[in-house]
Amino acid sequence: QVLRSTASQLYSVLLTAIGSPRFRCRLDLEPVAYQRARLSGTWMHTPPKYKAAKKLLSEQFRLAYSSSPLTGRLVVELEFGSSDFRARDIDNLEKMILDSGNMIIYKDDSQVDQVVKTRLQGVERTVEVSVWEI
Repeated sequence: QVLRSTASQLYSVLLTAIGSPRFRCRLDLEPVAYQRARLSGTWMHTPPKYKAAKKLLSEQFRLAYSSSPLTGRLVVELEFGSSDFRARDIDNLEKMILDSGNMIIYKDDSQVDQVVKTRLQGVERTVEVSVWEI
């Protein structure tokens, strides 16, 4: 079993002191890193794998959150579980999650003041998202 880092545990304690998250969701899907739009001839396109993963994630968020988008300042905790040990840039994993929450969980990801993120490898593939309004 993989344990969270001490810093992540500390953030969890602090966030618990704030109160319950306004949104919490655990999804059974493999994290996909953000991929920049590519130039193809004279037009830009988003890689299909990223576009499909983002669409799936947005749909899952819509199913899990039926309230109006949050409008205040936010703290987001992300936990990525991956069944393999391939190197993934955790910042790019974060970007896909935050972008997918726009107009569903919150109006815009620019409302996020703090992100606490943890990558766990060698465990079941999951993405866990918690959002606190502060």
